[in-house]
Amino acid sequence: MTRIDEWADRLRRTLSTNPSGDDIDRFVRELVADCQKFVEREENLRVPLFELSLCDDNQFQRLLQSLPRRYAYQPIALPVERGSYRLIAINVAGLLRLVTNENPHHTVVLNLALAAIEELVHAARPELTVTQVNGMVNDMGERYLGVTIPTEVKERLAHIVAENEASSNGQRKPSG
Repeated sequence: MTRIDEWADRLRRTLSTNPSGDDIDRFVRELVADCQKFVEREENLRVPLFELSLCDDNQFQRLLQSLPRRYAYQPIALPVERGSYRLIAINVAGLLRLVTNENPHHTVVLNLALAAIEELVHAARPELTVTQVNGMVNDMGERYLGVTIPTEVKERLAHIVAENEASSNGQRKPSG
């Protein structure tokens, strides 16, 4: 069983017992923590301390609007840096809307893992551009999850990265 299968099974069980409660938050926090261990162990990257904030749509929108960076496509996860304070915010409601009829739990796990790995790499390697990190994320995501990410997903993610980079001049700017 691959890692994506294990996480998808855990998500399926979580959603069947408590679809809107603390169990979802716990699931997201555990998957992000597991991604962090992978990034640090397998990629030998040091991820600085950060707070993980799990948001609903309204909280995420307020945070998104408070940042100087603009996005052509709304992300699922956001990095926020204010001095030495680092936050990674995840829109849990937006993430759960990604559930599709075909492999619904796998879709959520794939998107969450890729978003988490992306923000963790950005935190560990702030000198890298968004495009450079995106190239690393696909490879790391495949190794972490134990699957090959479909070409159409990689192409869609590359398009989103390019559009977001163009709309913000390719820079991750501190927000405070």
